Amino acid sequence: MTHKPSPISRRWGLLVAASFLVSVVAPTAAGEAASVGPLAGPYGEVSQYNPADYTADSWAAFAASRAAARAESQGAADGLVMVRGLKSLVADYKTRAAARYTGGSWAPFAKALDNAERVAADGSASA
Repeated sequence: MTHKPSPISRRWGLLVAASFLVSVVAPTAAGEAASVGPLAGPYGEVSQYNPADYTADSWAAFAASRAAARAESQGAADGLVMVRGLKSLVADYKTRAAARYTGGSWAPFAKALDNAERVAADGSASA
C-alpha cells in the first residue's frame, strides 16, 4: 500500500513554498530586492510597510532608523571571520602522508598546515 498525499497537504506544501519564494524573491515596497543578508528576518518583517499608510514625519523617522540599523548590521557582518573553508582544507590536508613528499617540500607544508590548524581553532582569530 502506498501513501498518497491528500489534496490539502499538497496545497499546504505549495502555499509554504510560495510564501518562501515571495518573502525572498519578491520586490519590497521600496522597489529593492528582498534582503537575504544579515537583516533578512527583521527587514522582511518591515519591508512590506507602505509609506502611504503612515504620516510623512513618522515614516521619515522610521526610514532613517531602518537605514541606520541596516548599516550597523552590515558593518557587524563585514567583521565576521568565516573559518568553515579553512577547517575543511585543514581536515583534507591532514590526510596527506609525509612519506609521499620530499623533506624539502613537506617541511614548509607541515609548518603552514600547523599554523592553519591553530588559526582555525582560535576563536579570537581576525581577518
